[in-house]
Amino acid sequence: IILLTYLLGLGVFITLLHYAQQDRIKQPFFTRHQKWIPVAIQFFMGGLLSSYVVFYIQSASFSQTWIFVSLLAVLLVANEFLEKRVSNSYLLFGLYFFAAYSFFIFFIPVILKLMNTWIFLLSGLASLLFISGLLFFFYKKSLLKSVRQLKEICGIVGGIYLLIILFYWANFIPPVPLSLKTGGVFHHVSRTDDGYLLKYAQPTWYQPFKDSDNPVYYQKGDTTFCFTAVFAPTLMKKKIYHHWQWYNSKKEEWVQTDKLGFRITGGREGGYRGYTYKRHV
Repeated sequence: IILLTYLLGLGVFITLLHYAQQDRIKQPFFTRHQKWIPVAIQFFMGGLLSSYVVFYIQSASFSQTWIFVSLLAVLLVANEFLEKRVSNSYLLFGLYFFAAYSFFIFFIPVILKLMNTWIFLLSGLASLLFISGLLFFFYKKSLLKSVRQLKEICGIVGGIYLLIILFYWANFIPPVPLSLKTGGVFHHVSRTDDGYLLKYAQPTWYQPFKDSDNPVYYQKGDTTFCFTAVFAPTLMKKKIYHHWQWYNSKKEEWVQTDKLGFRITGGREGGYRGYTYKRHV
């Protein structure tokens, strides 16, 4: 709700900025304070981007999903220098659409309690309808310089839309609103009355932060366990998969040997816990 308020507030001040640029603000209060409009735009944009960085970084792994998180971080830093360029309509609408799409990617799954490709595409459609409504208002109120400018802004929005779709198919976007709370490989995992008991090799004195078997010292006949705790919003149900892979040293590539899954149910702040295991690794 807070982020949605920020998103709507950003749209309001983008609109006020265009009214001010055309000297169409007549109310004395807004006339006296219109110099603060660019600052308000920076404030709302910074609030959104900083929240996105927090949300997405919790769902990102040290793989290709960091590309999208890094992009958010770059935009967050760039926002600090936006004040003198805030009059550029192309830049504003491009950033606003990106902020709206990044919001709906996790907002729609939270509302519908579902996550899949169709939900992602629905998030994109909601973002397009959202920005189209604002552009239609600008067109009706003659807040843009020309029809050509409107078409060019639509082209920028369409380009960003296709780029995010491409990021999704390339697995560059973290699986928000899911986030991995903890995970690791262990010698044994068992459920107790108090939770889960995880067993791993005792760390040496110079490994104070070690809390799993990494690496695993495997002996013939051992069973290897993979344990994870994944957070999901309340009432959301999803199947989580552990991909077990073997490294082929001749081809220098990882080969998947097993895809083992279990269902999670949202609502537990510490994450829904589960594990898979393999014998004869």
